[in-house]
Amino acid sequence: MLIANDRNNNRIYANSGIKYNECFCPDCSEMLIHRVGKHNAPHFAHRPNSNCAYRMDKDSKSPWHIHMQDLFPIESLERRFYDEKTGELQYIADVFLEESNTVIEFQHSPISDEAFANRTLFHNSKGRRIVWVFDESKPDSEYGRLKESEYGFLGDWIHCNCEFDWPRSPRKVLKSILTIKEMDLLPHYSICVYYGEQDTVHRIIRHDMNYTSILFSVHPIVLGADMDVDDFFKPESHWLSQSPYKDRIEEHNRIEKEKKEAANAKASRELWEMVMAASNKRGPRL
Repeated sequence: MLIANDRNNNRIYANSGIKYNECFCPDCSEMLIHRVGKHNAPHFAHRPNSNCAYRMDKDSKSPWHIHMQDLFPIESLERRFYDEKTGELQYIADVFLEESNTVIEFQHSPISDEAFANRTLFHNSKGRRIVWVFDESKPDSEYGRLKESEYGFLGDWIHCNCEFDWPRSPRKVLKSILTIKEMDLLPHYSICVYYGEQDTVHRIIRHDMNYTSILFSVHPIVLGADMDVDDFFKPESHWLSQSPYKDRIEEHNRIEKEKKEAANAKASRELWEMVMAASNKRGPRL
């Protein structure tokens, strides 16, 4: 947990450089332990006998998870969302960027279908956009746990280097709320993968039914406080229209258009020849 409250219910931050002796959970109000050591990132933790429902989820974040959150303004971290009728806490977002109305969730450990679907639909139903970033990094591996695709079922001539197999497939939870294959057309929902590039994630724009094959956008997204959050949701056509792809696309489309026109002309000519041959075979009408 990176955020706690002081005795006066003011938000305090684990990495502020101050060692807090009195810090309290914003959810259960229990006193926390402020852990500041040489090996682990500063964080707040519940005591072992705590009954807080959010203790296991928020106390045991991986170093990757904490690093990703630290890329964003501290006031955007661990933002809480409550039930409008009961006032009960529903979810704690890893990052909530209020100006763009966007939630970002970093997922290093497994998540259940139900938890994934409920969290996503909760935010979407309230008009918030949501981005999921799955950690698939692996030491000494260029693409982490992903493997370059050998078959290229999803790609095309421009995306030939963007298609990967997702062996863990791991991410069967993704099927729980969405089966549409052209994901880059969705204005409120974005799935990204981190495979090891420094602070950079790749957005899935196309996939097969089980997410065992995925296709990334040509545009990698670098995370940070100054990033354009809309990059998570722009259609692939936006990125393809920019250099260096624009000239290549125009040339490709011109060639394809000429091929299509030539094929249509050939088909029309062959059809006309067949009609004339059939007519000559029947002979003149009396």
